[in-house]
Amino acid sequence: ETSTKTLDLNDSGKAHVVTGTSDLVITLPATAAQGVYTVINGSQDGDKLTSISPNASDGISGWDFSNSDDGDATNTKATSKAGDYLTVMSGGLAGGLYVITGRGVWAGA
Repeated sequence: ETSTKTLDLNDSGKAHVVTGTSDLVITLPATAAQGVYTVINGSQDGDKLTSISPNASDGISGWDFSNSDDGDATNTKATSKAGDYLTVMSGGLAGGLYVITGRGVWAGA
């Protein structure tokens, strides 16, 4: 992905490699559209901030994230490394998604 993108169910199961020239946000669909979404930082180390944003009424839990509504998971610019990734799944968790696996430093709200 080279620009901000909103995913939908057809993006489930795909690897979304973020390589744009500026900070990017990948927005996830509402959890009613169940799926598995992987976002990978494809930029050079420390090059940009990559954010994964849930639907406004959903959150992300796991990795010590708080599962607060509309709370983004961010691969912070200062500590980002090429290949850092986060895979999240929606699957019946009340109010959000949960982290399946990942690599790197991701801050969550």
